[in-house]
Amino acid sequence: GADCVIVAEDGREWHAHRFVLCARCEYFQTMFTMPWSEAVSGVVRLAKSSMVVQCMLAFIYAGDIRFHEAFADLEAVSPTHGLRRRKKEAARAIADAAHEYLLPEMAMQAETQVWCHSPVDIDNLAVMVGRARKMEIPSLEERCLDFISEHFVELMGDRALWQKLPFHYREVAFDRMSPEKQRSVEVAVKLGSMRRNLHSVLESISRRRSFDRRELAKPASPDASISSFVGRMPNLGASFFVRAPETIFDD
Repeated sequence: GADCVIVAEDGREWHAHRFVLCARCEYFQTMFTMPWSEAVSGVVRLAKSSMVVQCMLAFIYAGDIRFHEAFADLEAVSPTHGLRRRKKEAARAIADAAHEYLLPEMAMQAETQVWCHSPVDIDNLAVMVGRARKMEIPSLEERCLDFISEHFVELMGDRALWQKLPFHYREVAFDRMSPEKQRSVEVAVKLGSMRRNLHSVLESISRRRSFDRRELAKPASPDASISSFVGRMPNLGASFFVRAPETIFDD
């Protein structure tokens, strides 16, 4: 039978088995095989909430945190208002405990729930898409696709962000739109293309005009006079410009 007691910070107790705790958790293995007070008394007091301790024991015994049970109390308090935020906070507390008690697989499950209950917006969309793909979280992928579909035109306007989104996501998000919204996107794309073409033409005209001005309006040198010109050509004297009268009327 059970040979130890786990106590949460609010006083709730669970009867457990040392051999199971030691086999599944390095932290408890050290606790019960070293001369700690818990090894003698069989009472383990954890500075964690009942929800966190219950999730940890569920994982140790069954390999699954059972979030639906952990979140049941949160849903009972308020079914809608701030529920996603509270679930995220609860998942973060579970993940922190998993890291503290050396349970990496439990930490991974909890981290997944943290991302699942994080809001998706313009600022974090690229990060959320990356997490959904890397951690293989279908529910998060669905939320990202819904967000892209809803804000398709706005995202297209942010070239840097748009290029970070996988092409497959853009296709799927577009296919999810209603026919009316798809037509609106198509119109926006055509208008954007026309604007880019017009901008390109205007830039070309502007460059041509600038080039023409440089060709036609060459600024004169501030000292451009006959005397200065002659002064810059020492081999040419005044006789080059004024001939002697007798040479002019020579037969």
